[in-house]
Amino acid sequence: MAHAYTPGLKAIPCTRLTKNRLLPIAGKVLVEKGKEVEALDIVAETELPGRVYPMNIANRLGINPDEVKGFMLKLPGDKIKKGEV
Repeated sequence: MAHAYTPGLKAIPCTRLTKNRLLPIAGKVLVEKGKEVEALDIVAETELPGRVYPMNIANRLGINPDEVKGFMLKLPGDKIKKGEV
C-alpha cells in the first residue's frame, strides 16, 4: 500500500487550534469569546429570511472585489423583488 508524504508536516500532540468564523448574514453568537468548544458545538445561529443565495459578484461581473460597490444598484438591506435580478 502506498503512503503519502507531505514535506514539513509535523504531528504535534496537544495542539490548540484557533479559527475565526463569520456568519454570512447577521445573527446571534451563542458562545462567549474565549470559551472552549467541541468540534460539533453550535457557536452561532441566524434566521434566514427565505432562501438565501450567496453569490461571488466580483467573479460573476469579472471585476476586482473592491470595485463591487460602484456596480451595485441596491444598498445593503434593500428589498429585491422577483424579476429584478
